[in-house]
Amino acid sequence: MKKYKVLMCGSDFSVGGGMIAVAKNYLDYKGLKNIEFIYVPTHIEGNVIKRSLIFIKGYLTVLDLLIKKRIDLAHLHTTENGSFFRKGIILRTLKKFKIPTIMHHHIDYQLFYESCNDIKQKFIRDTFSIADMNIMLGECYCNWVIEKSPNARVCKIYNAVNSYDINKYNPDGNLIMFLGWLIDRKGIYEFLQAIKNLDDKLDNKYKVVLCGDGKDKIEPVIEQLRIKHRIVHIGWADLKTKERFFSETVINVLPSWREGLPMTILETMAYGIPNVVTNISIMSEVISNDKIGTVVQTKNVEQLTEAIYRIINDRNLRLVQSENSYNLIKNKFDILNHIKQIEEIYLDLLK
Repeated sequence: MKKYKVLMCGSDFSVGGGMIAVAKNYLDYKGLKNIEFIYVPTHIEGNVIKRSLIFIKGYLTVLDLLIKKRIDLAHLHTTENGSFFRKGIILRTLKKFKIPTIMHHHIDYQLFYESCNDIKQKFIRDTFSIADMNIMLGECYCNWVIEKSPNARVCKIYNAVNSYDINKYNPDGNLIMFLGWLIDRKGIYEFLQAIKNLDDKLDNKYKVVLCGDGKDKIEPVIEQLRIKHRIVHIGWADLKTKERFFSETVINVLPSWREGLPMTILETMAYGIPNVVTNISIMSEVISNDKIGTVVQTKNVEQLTEAIYRIINDRNLRLVQSENSYNLIKNKFDILNHIKQIEEIYLDLLK
């Protein structure tokens, strides 16, 4: 059986985040017997010089692989801003060598697109059209791409995670978790304000676990709100480390302003942990009713406060949401189903 070489590009593994988690799922999966992945990082956190150097190194590596005819297919992971333009450049180079290429999009592009000038918007539209397949994380994103670039080939493939044999949720846990970058568009400041609002209402046993980078910027806010006694910051963590905290987590909260499809939501739901999320477009495709999770308006601290308090004080609601979340992931967002869809696209493009 021929082994196909698949180039995969994304951020360096040190960056962390959902996009890296998705890429690692492919690289770690042993079931793709006829696929050999070649991972080339094209981005890293740091100053402009550091970021530029890794892109140049990555681009030259891709060029070398192309010249040596060591790529049969390419799978490029991308988000907005520089990530999109870097992958757009690599895509155009790959197409000059007639390499079938997948663009795997991990964000809602609407605000990014609207912030660009006419030249950049044309580059974005053309990129969608040039790619042999655009993988989008939800139906709403597919529709948006087709509206902007009618000739684009798109398909919907939800992010996915490994499911568990049993629901591991602990309804008597004492942790309130926030998984994600500690930045404004993730809703971290609304979340901290909600915790402040609840501070004198919650039992002292409840602690807030912040799992993500950005501690320096939020520490002054935590001090100002006088909630330091509630906060435990663990930084980025791999799944095994997170699972140690999951075992004591009563609720996960991610009040983002916009997202792709957050891996952190799927990871916690797989464990049976109830989630509070915002009403961004993709979430309605995952948490469709309050028997699965709780949805609040973006940037609405009052609703967020009430939602957290309600779930913590309603054990029966937690158990219902836990069981439904667990079953939803097992039946619809399991990694084996996801990999099968990806493999079908690979084989179709390799014909």
